[in-house]
Amino acid sequence: MSVRIALPADLDATSSLARRSLPLSEWHSFERPNGNRVPQHVKYCYNQGHRSALGDDRKIFTVIEASDEESDPTEEIVGFAIWTLAANQPSRVTPVELDFEFSRDRNVHQYRAMLLYRARFAIEPLYFRNGYGSRLFEYAIKIAREDGVRIGVVANLSVSGLYDKLGFMTKEEIRVEDDSPAAIASTAVYVKEWQ
Repeated sequence: MSVRIALPADLDATSSLARRSLPLSEWHSFERPNGNRVPQHVKYCYNQGHRSALGDDRKIFTVIEASDEESDPTEEIVGFAIWTLAANQPSRVTPVELDFEFSRDRNVHQYRAMLLYRARFAIEPLYFRNGYGSRLFEYAIKIAREDGVRIGVVANLSVSGLYDKLGFMTKEEIRVEDDSPAAIASTAVYVKEWQ
């Protein structure tokens, strides 16, 4: 089991992994309501998003690999996490009256009051509950500690326990309701910060 920074050659593996594992998330109904009908389109979208993350200096894109030393010593990607540095400085091009938090950049004092938050996270379903998710997070926590950065996540119920185990504390619980007749996408999310 090893964690490393993602490479362009990893994009096919990470987008395929996202296609297999993310539908298991409660968020999937919100993000990709028609994903099961057009799986090739969903994989393409993940591929493009991952390609964008590789080229963005505000993101840290990590992968975790595993191998079965007995039958095949070749390591395969079994999980990934994309972390984003939250903006904390006003953008030079954003007028004061339109200064939304998401329209900020990191050009000034980039290491002050930073927050590293998890934007995307997936583990191959066959590897669930075997420590792979914990290792990805420990890697990010190490980077955050070295850089003096706070770290946060928005979690759904299925992974909330993992974050608690790693030392994250819930700051807020948000209930997201789907008021459609099918009501397939109602969920609770938890805003957590690592202590």
